[in-house]
Amino acid sequence: MNSTPPKWKSRWRTSSGGKLADEAVRRLRAGMGLSGLGLDLVDGRFDLRGMSWARSAGPWEGVVIEGVAVDHADLRHLRFVDCQIRDCRFERADCQDWRLWGTTVEDCSFDQADLRNSSLGAWRDGRGNTFRHVRFVSANMVSVGTSAATYVDCDFSFANLTRVNFWQSTLIDCTFAGNLADVVFDGRMLGEEKPDPNPMRNVDFTHAKFDGADFRGVNFGSVKLPDDPDLMLVGDIGLVDRALSVLAARPQGPATGLASAILQQVRRFYAPGASVLLNRRDFDMAAAELTDALRQSGWAPPSG
Repeated sequence: MNSTPPKWKSRWRTSSGGKLADEAVRRLRAGMGLSGLGLDLVDGRFDLRGMSWARSAGPWEGVVIEGVAVDHADLRHLRFVDCQIRDCRFERADCQDWRLWGTTVEDCSFDQADLRNSSLGAWRDGRGNTFRHVRFVSANMVSVGTSAATYVDCDFSFANLTRVNFWQSTLIDCTFAGNLADVVFDGRMLGEEKPDPNPMRNVDFTHAKFDGADFRGVNFGSVKLPDDPDLMLVGDIGLVDRALSVLAARPQGPATGLASAILQQVRRFYAPGASVLLNRRDFDMAAAELTDALRQSGWAPPSG
């Protein structure tokens, strides 16, 4: 993460600056406004850039945080319970180890923020977290937990999503771009806590590159995929079963065995109404064997 510009950070280290920071955080935690504190505005938001909220002990509960710019701020280990965060800017802020429950975040930007090891999608008392019109462009989201969040009109372009599992997360009108490595998108209904489905609708991957991206039980009907000759979209699970039969009839070797194991894994994660997206780059020595078995079973690349 980029270092904090000294002029933004040092102003909070003076005696008067420290008192101002304490009062600003106190008011925010109490759900009060920041007018009258003499804070400057940046792009229409109260200028708290470079401030540390780490001094804020205990969870933030039931408050509305609105119209603040906390770029480059130290915001590690914050907890938000039943909060609303609106029209805020967290660009290049250190937001590691955040925990959110029953919280709505909307019209906010986390561009280039550090969100590593945060939990954005916890399910609590029949509710998940909702992110609406939120930018995560180039954010560091390694190992973020997002088990049951709802994302609407969110931009994840060039975010580092390594080891992120969108497990029971809803993705609507969202955009992804850049390299997607070691990330899981799971459209299946899992467990009984979350009763509603978790669709992927109008999601744009046009400018993404899949490198170990795993799609499980996803309906690709309204998903825009990259123009990538290594991607194979299979809409008929019966075709997968036929390909397994083709492989079973062949002389068994390492490539054949690996191809069979891949299709068995596909079978395991299949959900009714979903399609299967396979990436030849993920299959190493089994790529040719797998492709040939699918072609023999009736698969053909899309025309045009």
